[in-house]
Amino acid sequence: MYLWGQFIDHDIDLTDANRVNPEHAPIEAPTGDEYFDPAGTGKQTLSFTRSVFDAATGDSAANPRQQLSSITAWVDGSQVYGSDQGTADSLRSFVGGRMLVSDDGLPPMQDGSFVVGDIRGNENIELTAMHALFLREHNLWADRISAENPGLSDEQIYQQARAIVIAEIQAITYNEFLPALLGQGALAPYSGYDASVNPTIANEFSTAAFRFGHSLVNDDIEFFGNDGRPIDEAIALREAFFNPSLLQEKGVDGILKYVASSQSQEIDLQLVDSLRNFLFGEPGQGGLDLASLKIQRGRDHGLADYNSARAAYGLEPVSSFADITSDPELQQKLADLYGDVDDIDLWVGVLAEDHAAGSSLGELGTTIVADQFTRLRTATGCGTRTCSAGASWT
Repeated sequence: MYLWGQFIDHDIDLTDANRVNPEHAPIEAPTGDEYFDPAGTGKQTLSFTRSVFDAATGDSAANPRQQLSSITAWVDGSQVYGSDQGTADSLRSFVGGRMLVSDDGLPPMQDGSFVVGDIRGNENIELTAMHALFLREHNLWADRISAENPGLSDEQIYQQARAIVIAEIQAITYNEFLPALLGQGALAPYSGYDASVNPTIANEFSTAAFRFGHSLVNDDIEFFGNDGRPIDEAIALREAFFNPSLLQEKGVDGILKYVASSQSQEIDLQLVDSLRNFLFGEPGQGGLDLASLKIQRGRDHGLADYNSARAAYGLEPVSSFADITSDPELQQKLADLYGDVDDIDLWVGVLAEDHAAGSSLGELGTTIVADQFTRLRTATGCGTRTCSAGASWT
């Protein structure tokens, strides 16, 4: 669940930090924090850079800052094929419709990293393994199409294989992932393409609700054989961050068999240590606290509070912390931290909610995710318009 969530997230949204004219909004570490201020100086911070945004926005309350996405919003396999022509071309062999692949069946390497359709493909070896799987899937279809249709050009084979892989990603997302996450019936039956529907990724979705997956992640990675038993020693998740050489050593089979067999963590307000304290490095050496980053990112993007978001999505506002969660201990923690039920950060509120019937998310989280994927599905009939990587769907 968490791996497909990350894989599909990297298909539909990417708002990067502004690295050209960076605005820093460092997060203060609590004095004496055992990871980030062990000396008790009270002066330590976690680095944070604000997101890139449309320069024509953000000058007044009537014209709030609007962040930009760098990739296509469609569920169109852009994490496999890229969201622009240059990236798409760089991944192709231009022979037999195939994409570039290394001798060991992994994505090609450049400057020590794997090259895939999305810049985040090296974040962890589980994610890179999924990229390798769909790269192989494309080439499998390309070879089949080429063998059955020897008169087709490289371009024709590539586009046919690409269309099949995109359809597979869509089918997995809508027929398997979303029902497993939200329950059956969370999305209304498909009623056809509607050009009036806006598929734009909602800030509430990308910056809060669909970041529920960070709560699902396990703190280790194991390697399983065909019998479901370990074939190698487990590693801590933090050892798998940006570690392409580890994937070259281990291969993808044992990783994918593990993630297909293991249970995700519960969706709640707890994150494993690798994400809370060791995100992409040791504390003080690039290590960050993902939970703090999510809260700060929501504030950077100007997300409304939990209750305001409920109202915006047509739900009744809550009047007490008990309306959000039936857990008395969590009610008290929220009260101690926020004081007022109208002040809860959206990401925190979404994770704190009691789960809706049949869903792994609460009422608001389910509503936001269902709304986004419904709009994406309804607006996906691209016709002759370019959907991604410079190629049109028909």
